[in-house]
Amino acid sequence: MRVLLLSVFVALLLGIVLVPAAFEQASAQTVGLKEGQWVKYIPSCNVQASAPNDELEKKLENDLEKQCYDTMKERFGVAGANNVEWLKVKVSKIDGNKVTFDTSIKVKGSAEKSMGSSINDIVRNAGFPVWVIPVGLGVGDQISTPENYSPLRVYEIDNMWKFPSWKKFENVEFLHLISDNTIMQGGNEVQLYADFWFERSTGILLENEIGMFVWNPEKSAWVDNSINLELLDFSSGGIKVQEKTDLDSLSFKEAERKIGNLEGSERYIINKVCCDNMDNDNIVNKYEILTANHEEIGMLQIEGKDKVDVIWANSYFDFAQGGATKDDANDIILEIQIQFVPEDRTISPGMIFLKHQDEAYAETKKVGSKTIKVESRPTVILGTPIVEFILMIDYGTTGFVPTQPPMQSSKTPSQEEVTTVVPEQAAAEDNTEYDPVNVVIGFFIFFVIPIIIIVSVIILIKRRKRKKRLINES
Repeated sequence: MRVLLLSVFVALLLGIVLVPAAFEQASAQTVGLKEGQWVKYIPSCNVQASAPNDELEKKLENDLEKQCYDTMKERFGVAGANNVEWLKVKVSKIDGNKVTFDTSIKVKGSAEKSMGSSINDIVRNAGFPVWVIPVGLGVGDQISTPENYSPLRVYEIDNMWKFPSWKKFENVEFLHLISDNTIMQGGNEVQLYADFWFERSTGILLENEIGMFVWNPEKSAWVDNSINLELLDFSSGGIKVQEKTDLDSLSFKEAERKIGNLEGSERYIINKVCCDNMDNDNIVNKYEILTANHEEIGMLQIEGKDKVDVIWANSYFDFAQGGATKDDANDIILEIQIQFVPEDRTISPGMIFLKHQDEAYAETKKVGSKTIKVESRPTVILGTPIVEFILMIDYGTTGFVPTQPPMQSSKTPSQEEVTTVVPEQAAAEDNTEYDPVNVVIGFFIFFVIPIIIIVSVIILIKRRKRKKRLINES
């Protein structure tokens, strides 16, 4: 028995010592890079300003341009962004979670110049990610950011071929992370935003935009400036090619699931008020949108045949803020865009409203085969000033961009209210990749070897007892 206990102890000790080593190697898959990989970017600094008079607007633009000049000089050693031909980042060494990057820059009219090396600890990120993130992140996962910025959140995984400038990287997947937070500083409303795109299988940075939008209500002026890295080219070695998917087609079942995600955020209440099959050629579904405290905020309509053709939505607020606020109206239009058009940055209704507060104003953009239009339309209803945001997503079948809202802002009392029942979206897939060989080795060490040792000891003890009994019998 003493031999048996000793054998079990040794086996467990082996498991305790060896298994962490085996699984540590598997967990090291958070680093998906390969030495020698490189990316080229075009750095830029973008500024915009708007003010009631030309003199103030010009002053704001000059101040922003000066900030851009100083920032580019500090980060890249080059006075003007337009003078940079490209910035190159290369993986030179990988040591566990620590990756060494060599950077160089090409200024127009000059030879490539080294900017030195930097070491990134991928797991212990502080501030915004520099050149890489861990692989295996899924939708909803977060990365820490500097103070006042909200955490970077993965909200989509998609194919690079859908970006016009990324067409040549067909079937390569990316992760899009966003950060969007609004704070008040000195009476100004400050929106801090950031967008990052990373190649999925390696985690290397493709593009980013880090910016700040400031609204001064006292002067009725706003400024917007951002620092960008735009993808120029990158090495394809070590990158996994994914199967291309057609995300421009959308069924009504999928659309209802996306509506369920809006409701699942617990910020909105979605009630189906109409209509299912109108006739054999068209399907129309209408949904009432309420805030969590049951304030009516707008309507959503989906129409088409088999596949979704057009998605319409409107949301509104009154300046007295007796009901839904501007933030409510803005957020629901943004949420609908994120759910139904996750391939690109959304059009911000609030930004459109700030550009032209006293008149209707719209922006339109093309995303793949889809057309998105968001309109800000101030009006007066029964003496109350109302601003309505109108969203239209055309999946490429109607062939026009309408200018009229799709439905009335308020539901008709005679309409029957039926709460939409939609299935919950499946839990986000765990994308963490493990080396199956290391996992098998760890399993073998932890379970199989102890069992073999225990069984061997038991057999040995039984043989000794049998031999001793035979000796006594003889």
